[in-house]
Amino acid sequence: MRDALALWRGQPFEDIRGLRFDAARMAESRLEALETCLELEIELGRHHQVIPELLALVAESPFRERVRAQLMLAQYRAGRRADALRTYQETRRYLLEQIGLEPGPALRRLHEQILRDESALMRPPAPRPAAGRPVPSQLPPQVLPFVGRDRELATLDTILGSARAPGAMVLCGAAGVGKTTLAVHWAHRQADRFPDGQLYADMSATGPAPVMDRFLRALGVQEIPADPAEKLALYRSCTARIRLLVVLDGAEDSDQVLPLLPGGPDCRVIVTSANPLDDLVARQGANRAFLQPLADDAARHLADLLVGGALGPQAVADLVVTSRGNPLSLRLGAARLHSRAGQPAA
Repeated sequence: MRDALALWRGQPFEDIRGLRFDAARMAESRLEALETCLELEIELGRHHQVIPELLALVAESPFRERVRAQLMLAQYRAGRRADALRTYQETRRYLLEQIGLEPGPALRRLHEQILRDESALMRPPAPRPAAGRPVPSQLPPQVLPFVGRDRELATLDTILGSARAPGAMVLCGAAGVGKTTLAVHWAHRQADRFPDGQLYADMSATGPAPVMDRFLRALGVQEIPADPAEKLALYRSCTARIRLLVVLDGAEDSDQVLPLLPGGPDCRVIVTSANPLDDLVARQGANRAFLQPLADDAARHLADLLVGGALGPQAVADLVVTSRGNPLSLRLGAARLHSRAGQPAA
């Protein structure tokens, strides 16, 4: 419908008096097609994108109550409840002033539903995969035990759980600070929120092209086009209407990440990198968090879990000091201590 509407140019049969009826009929058909298209896009979760177009359409055709209802619904689903109620009041005032009539029953019913915050107004769940289509679950195993990071997990919950926030989160930090562990732990914990799958790729030794091929195959694509532009368009089409989590681990720069960002508003992406990926933040509006070493109490807790029972409090204290809160250093140190303790005396 978007492709068809894009073909419309100017006014049909302009300045030809004998075809005014045909021109009015075609203009009405175009408006009906546009209304239907906008309605479908709202159902696909694109309420944020269509609000400006609906505002313009209301100004162009102020008596079309269907358009005003669509605007109210889009505003409500975008979290703008007050704007939705204001739209109704403006509609009622306009109709009373212009023709002396109250809004129709459909518009009044929608207004009452918004006032009551009826759950039926919220967008229905994203379509589930078609029968027979695989649901990828590519997350690597969690690193256990997992301690601390409550604040970072809450940040991920807030950012990636918001419908308004950008769908990408970048976790930056030094080597071994726990970026991958945090990303994988959160992904496992929130896997139920992504019923259409979880994709994972280690980007440290590969480019985006082979990763995209793997992702497309995981999403059930049998024939992958050779042309990079067609491949990118296919990937975005496959991810446009599903709830998917993508974890891109160890990215070196933004160029590795940009082609692998899914196309749907319900998809989320976690990127881990030793670099800040400023370009991704600037060009895509991605959120970013700089991961710090574990706090002393969390480091002591992890060390105690790893060596405390077997080697005692001194080993725990030594690990905390030598690791300086770096989880990987702490785990390696614990492994070496256990190895030495298991060796026979010379």
